[in-house]
Amino acid sequence: MPRDPRNPPGAQFGPWAPDLSTYTPGITIEAKNCLAGIGGYRPQRGLVQITTTALDGAALGAIGYFNDSVDSMFCGTASKLYRIAGSAPSDVSKAGGYTTASNSWRFAVFGKRVVATNFADEIQSYVVGTSALFDDLSGDAPKAKAIATVANFVMVGNTSDGVDGAVAERVWWSAFEDPTDWPTPASDDAIAKQSDFQDLYNGGGSVQAIVSNLVNADAVIIQADLVTRVNYVGAQAGVFAFDPIDGSRGTAYPNSPVEKNGIVHFISDDGLYLTDGVSVRPFGVGKVDRWLAAQLRGVDARDVRGAADPIDTQIYWCWPGNYLAYNWVTKEFSRGEWSALVPFA
Repeated sequence: MPRDPRNPPGAQFGPWAPDLSTYTPGITIEAKNCLAGIGGYRPQRGLVQITTTALDGAALGAIGYFNDSVDSMFCGTASKLYRIAGSAPSDVSKAGGYTTASNSWRFAVFGKRVVATNFADEIQSYVVGTSALFDDLSGDAPKAKAIATVANFVMVGNTSDGVDGAVAERVWWSAFEDPTDWPTPASDDAIAKQSDFQDLYNGGGSVQAIVSNLVNADAVIIQADLVTRVNYVGAQAGVFAFDPIDGSRGTAYPNSPVEKNGIVHFISDDGLYLTDGVSVRPFGVGKVDRWLAAQLRGVDARDVRGAADPIDTQIYWCWPGNYLAYNWVTKEFSRGEWSALVPFA
């Protein structure tokens, strides 16, 4: 990691900011295979293999489950869903498997229930401590590309159902406190259980991600060109309020949004942004935005994935063979090369 020659011996390394000229005083001109920390950089730890048996194909999505002292990982390939609770992955797919093809698996946790969606198959459900295999969540639930647990509901986005077909701008949520119940929208049953859908016909484009547990919102919906705040307002007020907070940007990278400490960090067309549910602010401008855009040119948008590491206070964005790391404490960046394709937490 070369030091700027104008920094005297013993001085701390400056920030890595590849968008700036190498003649800028005080910067570090390269920060590769390391992590930004307080007062400088430290080496990146190597990847450690934890399973003794390979999956049947490339992982297309994963999530960690930590509840009641039970630690597991769940991940999906094109045809199977796995639970990893030790050194060997267990195939916990429903009978017949799946047809994920080139789509991604997206996961959410509702209590002890792990919910998974890939848009090609019915939404899947696995109750830790009870289920032996995944099974269809509900025959009435739509297929969906995005999913999250939001204020005691399972909410999905970019949906497809037997009545309206594919509606990329739609978000739809289950019955209150029951993710297995998806009554017919606008029916008396749905109204009583606060289940409904909302079409976001606001020019924002496809729903790319739903992210919950923000500092100032129950969730945000990130579309291709819009960020919308979501808050539970109760049955009498329409269940959820949807308030656009930024109509000039969204994300083309549906797996890039990462929530940490109530803040969502994501990759937009013009750089890195974060939102607390009230405003959307840049945090990579003048540092790494132009560099990152050049690195992602030609990369499949679904192959850009983010996750947070609470141990090292880093957010990683990975794409084939590479990563960008951001220390949310020091607000500094580093980069590296590794074979991880699906970071998750």
